Amino acid sequence: MKAIISSILFVFLFSAVSVAGNEKGNNKETDESAATVSISGTILDQQTSEELPGATVSVEGTDISVTTDLNGNFEINDLKPGRYNLKVSYIAYQEKSIEKIDARSPNEKLEIEIESL
Repeated sequence: MKAIISSILFVFLFSAVSVAGNEKGNNKETDESAATVSISGTILDQQTSEELPGATVSVEGTDISVTTDLNGNFEINDLKPGRYNLKVSYIAYQEKSIEKIDARSPNEKLEIEIESL
């Protein structure tokens, strides 16, 4: 009877250690696939090259949008590596679309000029 209980206990402990090891390995894969990149840049007036604070920069096809700071700078974080289309809008300016931004690391800073109406 002791041998049977010992065998069952051994199998149970071995299974628990094996499952814990597999879960740890799975977390590593999740961490690697969770790598993110960002898109950053400055929004400028096309004629004067002045920075435009308060412009909206949106990632098309998503709910992601940011507003430029006082110096016209923006940064969109936590994107998966890939290609994105951006849309820039600002009061009294023509909306502008920028297609196929390649978001990978390292990331260059964009300078986007928009034209006033």
